[in-house]
Amino acid sequence: LEKGEMLNNTLITAAGKWGRYIGKISLTIENHKVVSKVARLVTTSDLPDEDTDIAEIQGLQDAGLEQLRAAKVAYLPKPLLRADNSFMDALFAMLVQKTVIKAALLSTGLVLGDLPAGEVTKADLLALLPHQMYVMQTILTGKELKRLLQEIHKNAEFVSAFAMVGLGFRGKLVGDIQLCEMAIDIHKGQLTYQNQLIDDNKQYQFVSLDYYKYLPFFPTIDLVGENKIMMQKMLREDFADYLAQNFPIK
Repeated sequence: LEKGEMLNNTLITAAGKWGRYIGKISLTIENHKVVSKVARLVTTSDLPDEDTDIAEIQGLQDAGLEQLRAAKVAYLPKPLLRADNSFMDALFAMLVQKTVIKAALLSTGLVLGDLPAGEVTKADLLALLPHQMYVMQTILTGKELKRLLQEIHKNAEFVSAFAMVGLGFRGKLVGDIQLCEMAIDIHKGQLTYQNQLIDDNKQYQFVSLDYYKYLPFFPTIDLVGENKIMMQKMLREDFADYLAQNFPIK
């Protein structure tokens, strides 16, 4: 909002994302009352460069990383790896523990590396799960869930290699869609939920991330899903809680 927007005598402002603009709000106060409110945007690229800018920015980044490295989360007896799917298994376990919903959906592109055995810090989790995403619970009818599973199967090959940018994703490829307690058996023509055939008229729930609501490949989630986004903590923060509870520091 270049000059802000007045709504019910309240000045609404927004300076966009990625630091492209800086917002400036000027208030005029007379006799302890606000008599004027003015907002404007300053284009960051128009500001003059200072000789100390790069060093200052690097210093702030280094200081932040040091704080994260000092924040110990858990102690892993075994590594969590991408190759044997143990990292993904741990993410699924976190979703189940947080929501008590056994059915879940995730994609392998979320995990950007392996987590070695030993001490885990917040810096490790930021590097491996940098995404701005939140846990989401979804309720669908059986008929709708079948359609979602068909969408997943139909788009699987394309989605796996899709280079995703935005929507809170900080990785490279979406990756393979993995399901927990839901299955697609193409040879038998069966779609199941917790090893039972899906009934069109029943309601089913599963847990995933808000990210999948906004992806264009699975429209059923957004169009007809009863979605509850749990925005108290981001994915890596929820995962940190899970690790701390199950693998406490010795």
